[in-house]
Amino acid sequence: MIEDLKNGGIAALNVDERKPKEKTVIVVGVERSGTSMVAQVLIEMGVFLGDNYDHAVFEDRKISESLERRRLKDFESLVSLYNQKYMVWGWKRPQSYEYVKRYIRLVRNPHFVVLFRDSFAIAVRNHISANTKLEKNLLRTARSNLKLAEFVYRCKHPVFCVSYEKAMAKKEEFL
Repeated sequence: MIEDLKNGGIAALNVDERKPKEKTVIVVGVERSGTSMVAQVLIEMGVFLGDNYDHAVFEDRKISESLERRRLKDFESLVSLYNQKYMVWGWKRPQSYEYVKRYIRLVRNPHFVVLFRDSFAIAVRNHISANTKLEKNLLRTARSNLKLAEFVYRCKHPVFCVSYEKAMAKKEEFL
């Protein structure tokens, strides 16, 4: 069937057939891959992404700081608080897939939303905004996308993969 050949740019992997009501949504991807767009959509859908998030990038400062500075006691306290207050909550931190082992055992029923974007588009954007060499950005982005794909391959938790380009072209299907 021709309908079966359409690429919607979205895939759900490791789906939990039990459909648990409690979950932690973790938005990850290569920088500039569309994670902020997804975080904003989640917030508008009523998913709590922190009470102290930066409105430009939608990253909870407390969660990000505790993870980046390896303050796991602080992170664990936030997780406990958010678990008590919200059935579904989460955070957006693009690179947090790189250190998932640091926090995964502390999180209730993790569900990952993983963004993929054209490596060249990201490299050009970084070239423009950071005035860095395009070729170097392209190589760095391609390597980061490979790490992200390896994360998806190894992940045992539910993963919702999204193509940024397809999501923007087919917004209703994405939503």
